[in-house]
Amino acid sequence: MTGHRDNHNELPPRRKLHPSYRGAWTKRFYVTLVVLFASLIVFLITWFSLYSM
Repeated sequence: MTGHRDNHNELPPRRKLHPSYRGAWTKRFYVTLVVLFASLIVFLITWFSLYSM
């Protein structure tokens, strides 16, 4: 033993081994909201144009 730390036996940080998927889920949630909103707008425009006469 020389008294210095041996860096070869240390474990990597947990975030490197098990990354979080929070960013991916957040992006998917917001994309889904935008698609639903756009679908609602298209549906309402179509419905009002068909039944307004």
